[in-house]
Amino acid sequence: DVVVVGRSFVGGMGGSDPIEAAALGKVVVTGPDHGNFTDVVAAFLEEEAIVVAPHPGRAAAALLAEPERLQAMARRARTVVQGRQGVARRTAEALLPLLNGG
Repeated sequence: DVVVVGRSFVGGMGGSDPIEAAALGKVVVTGPDHGNFTDVVAAFLEEEAIVVAPHPGRAAAALLAEPERLQAMARRARTVVQGRQGVARRTAEALLPLLNGG
């Protein structure tokens, strides 16, 4: 029910991508070092769909102690991912005509 992004708790590693876990309806706990995924984490934070915490065990335990909150966050996380699906395809569709001279 809770996925901990371990690399985000080690300084200098830049974190790991939380999207796959969120798409599967899991609540992600990430640490303070998520610099490689700043925009992604910000999108989840905006919807209260991720937890950024210095201590993964404490954060996970708190979430597991509140099943309703956990379920609501998981739904919001999945919604964030679904709302952004297809961005690469739409970008390619917009750029290809320009690259092909037109």
